[in-house]
Amino acid sequence: MRYHKYPALIFSLFIVFFALSGIVMNHRILFSKFSVDRDWLGQNYQYRNWNMSSLKSVLVIDSNTNILYGNVGMWRADSNFENLSRFDQGIPETVDQRKIGVMFEGQRGDLFAGGLFGLYHLNTEKQAWEEINLPTGPERIYSILENRMGFFVMGRNHIFHTENSIAPYRFEVVELKEPENYDNKVGLFQTFWQIHNGDIIGMTGRIIMDIVALLFIFLTLTGIYHWVAPRRMKSRRLANKDYERIKRWKRGTKAWHNKLGNWFLILLIISTLTGMFLRPPLLIAIASSKVAKIPFTHLDNPNAWHDRLRALFYDEAKSIFLIGTPDGIYSVDENFEKQAHYFKHQAPISVMGINQLSKLNEKEYLVGGFLGLFRWNPFDGETIDYITGETGVVWDPNAKPLSDKMVGGYFKKANGNEYYFDFNNGATNIKHREYFSEMTEQVLEESPMSLWNFAQETHTGRIYRFMFGSLYILFIPLSGMAILMLLIVGWRLERKLYTKPKM
Repeated sequence: MRYHKYPALIFSLFIVFFALSGIVMNHRILFSKFSVDRDWLGQNYQYRNWNMSSLKSVLVIDSNTNILYGNVGMWRADSNFENLSRFDQGIPETVDQRKIGVMFEGQRGDLFAGGLFGLYHLNTEKQAWEEINLPTGPERIYSILENRMGFFVMGRNHIFHTENSIAPYRFEVVELKEPENYDNKVGLFQTFWQIHNGDIIGMTGRIIMDIVALLFIFLTLTGIYHWVAPRRMKSRRLANKDYERIKRWKRGTKAWHNKLGNWFLILLIISTLTGMFLRPPLLIAIASSKVAKIPFTHLDNPNAWHDRLRALFYDEAKSIFLIGTPDGIYSVDENFEKQAHYFKHQAPISVMGINQLSKLNEKEYLVGGFLGLFRWNPFDGETIDYITGETGVVWDPNAKPLSDKMVGGYFKKANGNEYYFDFNNGATNIKHREYFSEMTEQVLEESPMSLWNFAQETHTGRIYRFMFGSLYILFIPLSGMAILMLLIVGWRLERKLYTKPKM
């Protein structure tokens, strides 16, 4: 009994927070209009020096105009990156909607922006952004580029193309063939993630996992009531007061606590077990593993690139596209007629994605993400740490998916000075002493945290750093093991104490 009761009391509040935050994370668009004032949060969640992907990069319009963009939206600035003013008129006024991951200026001067929920084009007459409808519906946009064949846009699942040089832009899906040596498998991380949030069977699955979250809350609250009720009954009995109502409630809540815990035990265990592997350190064990697609689920998608696309770059000199994925970078001919070729030599790429992909010279590319920033020569097999100069860098897919240089973006000024935007430390100089401009009070005041991100911080345990310090990274596996123990011990107790033996 004590192995069920006392751990349940210790973890009860955390279990409720896990459940509530999971429901919010399952419905991002629904909750996108809500935000949390950063003044209510600790120092770890305060913007400073353009950290936490508040700034991804800068689009230089002319010598007097720059557009800064990132998780704080789009801001127009002068030549010194000062005197900032909002530049996202027309985009819904929510934190999530205004998060911009990429901007691009076409050869005719048209401006494009890609965010979490779609692609936008600036209507110069109205001076407002307008959404461009994509043939597959809204997608998170990662890359926008233009070459002699027209405009190309990369979403999370597809590459889109249009030959239109002026608005209205009508994009079509690029028929991207399966890559070489395609084995029709998906990452174990992706499989666990879709099982955990229910998306493996679409909205029906998400609703099921919402119900599982509500069950966790119900089991937690009824368990607490079952512990509190006897003390309340004793208090009323000593005071010569009636306690029959409390007694009935105790009997009823205990019955439903046991029934629902038994009926949904498998779903409760699956939710807990898959969640434990979605965060370090257990994440390391599955980060590079691949498994067969589960038939008749969203994972069993005929699109070989589904949920794998993260960066697109066109190398004009070689007439090839580079396609960045969490598994590495591929090359494909400019007409997408052949299968994509996987480079034998890869730069380190985090499972979190690719935040920089550009060309340095004839043979080298600049590749950046949460594992650092690298000079990458896929043809000669040489990779150099762009920040430290370390040579002979080798990517180990089984290593920790984060480094101490979490590159969220990159920018090179006209004078040649380069910066990378570290997720933790913000704007960081690369081999020079000219500091980037500071965040203004207006930017700070108008950049709360979205409710979805607050839920994510809670669900992943990062919100508890103020309690556990650097040991917070162990919170998910330890709490997961505790919840598993509660479920299994609770089931055994119910079988032992409350199941009548058969005659």
